[in-house]
Amino acid sequence: MHHLTNELGKRLHSIRTAQGLCLRALSRRAGVSSAMICMIENGKVNPSTGVLLALARGLGVTPLAILGDECSATSIAPGPLQQLENSSSSVDKNPTFVGSADRRPLHRSGGVSWFNLTPQAQTEIMEISLEVESATAGDSHPGVETCILMSGSVLIEVEDQKYALTVGDSLTFSSTSEHRLVNVGETVARILWLHEFNNRGAEYDAI
Repeated sequence: MHHLTNELGKRLHSIRTAQGLCLRALSRRAGVSSAMICMIENGKVNPSTGVLLALARGLGVTPLAILGDECSATSIAPGPLQQLENSSSSVDKNPTFVGSADRRPLHRSGGVSWFNLTPQAQTEIMEISLEVESATAGDSHPGVETCILMSGSVLIEVEDQKYALTVGDSLTFSSTSEHRLVNVGETVARILWLHEFNNRGAEYDAI
């Protein structure tokens, strides 16, 4: 794991410096502290999924470019943030199909798997799979999230509030609030997870 953390940090540093960004500039773009970015680049911290997504957004690359899962940091040319903001129009012209059998996890940790369902754009859509008794780490990052429970039973903790979701229930909240997902059922829980990258997160309370 330490080796993987070091390699991830090196890729992050390579992408950032290739774009001529200092730590503070990336910090402003991604909403992640300069100290945290520095620790990740030095291999001292393995970033949470939320932090990884925020850094990828700030750099204008896919999370896989940083993770290095069959994609090196140089295989996806780091582009300006504006390229990412306009990516939805290219998706309309060039549909992308991914069969369920071909879907690979973007990230796995402690019984939690994250599957990317769409090309990266203004809104990311993912499927989260939580094994029995598993939970995500507490996290906070820029944006707004909506979680829709597709199967199982999940408890979502947002700051000091707890929301028990059954199949079909949804919860929308500011990603800037500390949040955590817990599988409280007896089967694998599956969640449709939508993350909107914007600066309006502070305007949202969990509803």
